[in-house]
Amino acid sequence: MEQLRAGDILLEVWEQEVEHSLMWVADPTKPVVHSASADTEDDGTTNGVIQSSANYFKSSTGKPDAAKPWNQRHRVYRHENNELASAAAWFATQWATRSDHEVFVELKQGFQGGRSPRPELAIARRGRRHPFKGRSVHFNHREIVLDTPYSQDRLGVDAEEWSVFSLFRALRAFHRGTKELPLSRLKGVTCSQFVTYCYQAAALWLKFGYQPLPGDILELIRKNGTEKLKSPRFANLVAQGMQGYDEEYRQAIPAGMLVDAKTTSVEQLADMLADDVTFRPIGFMFARDYDHSDMMILTQGEARGVATWGDLWAL
Repeated sequence: MEQLRAGDILLEVWEQEVEHSLMWVADPTKPVVHSASADTEDDGTTNGVIQSSANYFKSSTGKPDAAKPWNQRHRVYRHENNELASAAAWFATQWATRSDHEVFVELKQGFQGGRSPRPELAIARRGRRHPFKGRSVHFNHREIVLDTPYSQDRLGVDAEEWSVFSLFRALRAFHRGTKELPLSRLKGVTCSQFVTYCYQAAALWLKFGYQPLPGDILELIRKNGTEKLKSPRFANLVAQGMQGYDEEYRQAIPAGMLVDAKTTSVEQLADMLADDVTFRPIGFMFARDYDHSDMMILTQGEARGVATWGDLWAL
């Protein structure tokens, strides 16, 4: 049995369908990051990219019982380049709100107690967000909206083919991560978009190292703050500005992540990972105890013949 590593991608399966994706970041107390809108035991009612404890998995696996069927709930994919995987985990933590952050904790306690949080923390009533350290967690009277919100609004029916606009979005994500900015403060991202951006940004980070982005790309990113990417004039500027960069930069990104992150779905992410030989399906994550303090990986070979939790514990 193997331990999970930073950058491992977890695909959550329900009734044989991939429904959600998460990233393991190997933090001692908050080891998992994902984008979601959900009411969980650990996080309360949240909307956005959250860095959580392993208690998240209680709701998806249930309480272990020797006679209870063991479901292969979380498939684990690992990239062959540990440096790339660790960098992806770093970007994930940059864009996540920790579930033990003092502002988040106070908002959660206020929400669970049925009271409004302190006005200086939750000022949605006045139509603006409360920034702290460049961040914007706030309470909208229904849920706690995190630094980078969760949203399916930009999810396409089919993932767009890789293009200069895909590259521009990946470069913009890389820039935001290194500048401690939310991945998407207004539009939000799905679970699969988030994981894809993490790996794209990490690949570009390994490409650039500590060198800054080329000045012409930085200027395009700056202008994108006031102009929509696909507006005719700005789209033409991006197409011209990305000339000469696309082929070089795309070679740095794993094939499984060469998609337009804005439109990729969790099903498409699963398909891309399965087709990319640099991402290895190493098995299934499981907890040795109900406290989820000891998370392990059961390899695909070890999983053969395991039907119940009793079978699992007998290994």
